[in-house]
This record gives sequence, C-alpha cells and structure tokens, in this order.
Amino acid sequence: MSEDQNVSENEMTPLDEVENRPALNEENIASLHPETVNSLTENENMEVHHHPDLHHNRKNFREYFLEFIMIFLAVTMGFIAENIRENITDHAKAKEYAHSLYDDLKKDTSWFNLIINIKTWRGLKFDSLISILESGDIQKNSKLIYYYNSFLTVNLPFKPNDATIQQLRNSGGLRYIKDPKLYNIITTYYNDCNFVLEREKENTLQFPIDLSSKLFRSDVVIASSGITRDILNSVFMPDGNPQLLTLDKQLLNEYLLYVGAERKANDLSIYLLETRIKDGLKNVMATLQKEYNVQ
Repeated sequence: MSEDQNVSENEMTPLDEVENRPALNEENIASLHPETVNSLTENENMEVHHHPDLHHNRKNFREYFLEFIMIFLAVTMGFIAENIRENITDHAKAKEYAHSLYDDLKKDTSWFNLIINIKTWRGLKFDSLISILESGDIQKNSKLIYYYNSFLTVNLPFKPNDATIQQLRNSGGLRYIKDPKLYNIITTYYNDCNFVLEREKENTLQFPIDLSSKLFRSDVVIASSGITRDILNSVFMPDGNPQLLTLDKQLLNEYLLYVGAERKANDLSIYLLETRIKDGLKNVMATLQKEYNVQ
C-alpha cells in the first residue's frame, strides 16, 4: 500500500467512516457478534424515543373553582335524585300497606258490630235468669232457667284482624307511615284492642261444673246448646219443663253470685268496646281514607 493511501486512511473523519460503513443487512448482521447486534439495536431504538414535555401550564383559580362547582352539582343532583326515588318507593309501599290495613279494619267493623250484638243479647238473658232466681217460682220456671243457663258458655271476645299490623311491626314497615298523627292513631287502636282483650280474659270466670252438676240435669244441659253457623241460634229451649235437681238455698245463692259476676263482666266488656274500640276504629279508617284515599 502506498504512503498516500495510508495518510488518506488516517485522515478520515468520523463522518467519512459513517458514510463508508457497509450497510447492515441480514448477512452482515448474522456475521456480527451478538453483543454488537444488541448494541446497534439499542442505539436505533434510542434514536426514535422522545422525551415527554413535563412542563404544564398552571391552572388559575377560576378553573379550579369551576371544577369544584361541577363536582358539587353532580354529587348534589345524585343525592336529590336518590331521595326522590326513595320517597316515591316509600309512598308506594305506604299506600299498599294502607289498603291492606283498611281491609283489616273493615273486617274489624263487621266483627265489632257482631260482638256488640252478641254481648247485648247475652246480657238480657242474664237479667232474665237473675230475675227468676230471685223470685219464688223457681221450679215453675225451671225450663227458662235451663235455657238461660246455656248463655253462660256462649261468649265471643273481640280480637282485631291484625295480619297487616303484625307484618308492619315485624318487617319494620311502620317507618313508611310518615305522618306522626296517623302513626299514633294506629298504634293506639291496636294497643286498646289488646287492653280490652286482656280485661275480658281476666274477668271471665271458670264455669262451675261442680255447682252445675248439683243443680241441673246433664242430659237437658247438653241438649240445650250446640254448634251452629250463627251463634245467636246456638241455644235451644228444652222440651217440657225439666226440674232442678235441688232447691238448696246455699247452692242457689252460690249460683246466683256466679251469674251476677258474669253479667258484670259482660257489661264491662260492652262498655270498653264502646268507649275504647269503637271511636278508635272509626278514627283510623277516616284518617287512612283522607291520607291515602283508600276505600
């Protein structure tokens, strides 16, 4: 090689080296060492990477305030919409329960009237029985004594139809009744019903079987009453004029005391029904009609 050529090669600049570097192809790459290939590939990849612009324009106070207002309005509107949805659902549930409760109260009204009629009718029989026992013509009117005696066991207490109110209590459905006045009227009515029922249980005396067996013929007593669809027709007048087994004054006096106690208990039951239940029943029904337009 000549001296000029050596000088020329020694004076080659880096740019000249790049221009005179052979092009990379599959054959050249295959002949290169793996470390060299990786280095070249990394260099090429680095050439296409761009650094992101980390400089942002700072927002002013107005932009932050507008973002806050938008978020606040979105949360507020969502809260309002949820409250409206819950109120609509609660009102629908309340109206559904109001209809069911009103149906129960209509049944209570029919049952109340029947119970009052039975107790009034029963009280009149007790008055007649006491009148005969206090007279001197007991054996002459013994047929009527047997008849009136059967009314001692004919009695029905007033118990409300409480299916709906029990469901409301057990499921927490009373919370759907938003009106405090209506809530108080309903709870007072059912509390009064329980009160009257408990008083009737307390005042109902055990029928004196021992005393009855000493005064009355068992066959006549058994034949004087029965099970009928209408309780008002469940007592029958005995045939003939069956006599009492004894006219012992002490036994008759004991029996008269028992009849008198039953009459007082019957009168008390009528009084409590008229004063504690009747008005409350009407009041609940009227308020439900006004509040929920139920029929």
